[in-house]
Amino acid sequence: ISAAEAATYYISPTGSGTDCTSGNPCSISRLEATSEPRPSPGETWILKDGTYNAPTTGPLFDLNCNTGHQSGTALAPIVVRSENERGATLKSHPNSNNVLWMEGCNYWHWEGIVFRGSTNEVNVPGSTVIYLVSSSNNVFRRNILFEINCANKDSCDTFFGWDRDTGVGSDNNLIEEN
Repeated sequence: ISAAEAATYYISPTGSGTDCTSGNPCSISRLEATSEPRPSPGETWILKDGTYNAPTTGPLFDLNCNTGHQSGTALAPIVVRSENERGATLKSHPNSNNVLWMEGCNYWHWEGIVFRGSTNEVNVPGSTVIYLVSSSNNVFRRNILFEINCANKDSCDTFFGWDRDTGVGSDNNLIEEN
């Protein structure tokens, strides 16, 4: 996919558009969509400034590239970035500290975003702000990751998590300037 062919889509915390343009942005649910428009190799998805709140259960983004979502490629990654550096905040629900869960997803780039974990009010052990399962060659650059007032410090685990104990593995992920 050449740069001229790659599409750019816009998301807004209050978006309701269907064409995902800067003037008519879509809702955050478009990033999880398995129907068009959905994130595809070579595309850039721009998050307009504001706070994006997770639904009542689970992470804000639950991307499974084994069952409907797509991976990027080495030459055409899927890029998700804040329109203004760290102007977009992705916030988990208080019952789940995960903001982003990716399974089988490769060549996704996340840039200039604030990933805000919850208060972890239910003390979910193993909660991680970003968790990757069998996901490789992803890039996390210039992001801020944090948890807020974790109720039980023993259950406030990590900011990034990998599936290191499953035997499948996530490899070659770049975490830079976070």
